[in-house]
Amino acid sequence: MKFESELEQRQLQFDQIFGKQKMLWRLIEKNSEFLQAYLQKCISLHLKMEVRDSHQDLTTIGNALQASRWLVILGDPDSAKTTLLRWITRIFAEAAYDEDKQIVLGEERVHCSIHISILIRIGEFAEWHVQHQTKTLIDYIGEHTWFSECYCHDEDENVLKELIYHGHALILLDRLDEIPEVGQRKEIIELVRKFIDQYVRTPDFISPFDERMFSTRISWHYGVMKMQPPNAGGNQIMITSRIVGY
Repeated sequence: MKFESELEQRQLQFDQIFGKQKMLWRLIEKNSEFLQAYLQKCISLHLKMEVRDSHQDLTTIGNALQASRWLVILGDPDSAKTTLLRWITRIFAEAAYDEDKQIVLGEERVHCSIHISILIRIGEFAEWHVQHQTKTLIDYIGEHTWFSECYCHDEDENVLKELIYHGHALILLDRLDEIPEVGQRKEIIELVRKFIDQYVRTPDFISPFDERMFSTRISWHYGVMKMQPPNAGGNQIMITSRIVGY
């Protein structure tokens, strides 16, 4: 009963702050000029990124995106983790820009729902946070950059936040291991954890950190992943890191 009460409280809190949940097409219609410019920027910044492996690999990527709301990709240095995130950012941006209903990947034609992609370099977020100690990851979104190049103007930064509030974003965090200083790394990881806990929930407001409310972790995890895939709605997140630094 405690967990059900917590979910009801989250629903009530959302309704009080944001009102009725807005559909993606309504937000696109409302902010069409900004989103066209933003998506074009995502495409141009990451235009040359390609995943050149087999159709089977594309199907594997598609299956992961289709089935998993919370993804961590671990790999050795120079294993193309950043390239993968940049490619995903671009193909999602292209699909949204072209007003596609879904993204189709691989020979098995795996279908993934449209989300607005938001790619963030953890290193740049950490540098920004040094100058903005009281702020969090949600505050950085809209101000985020790619090697110091801005995605959008200051007056438009709240549009991306609104997309996150209403569950229509694919957030890609690159190189969680990029911060060498141990104390700062712990601080940034905690900010990422809090962001996921608050904003990357299922449509029923379940967080990946709610397992403490269940007697068995496996049954909870299986149930959430089976009943609440990303295609059911809500934000999705993908994080990359070296194996050693994770």
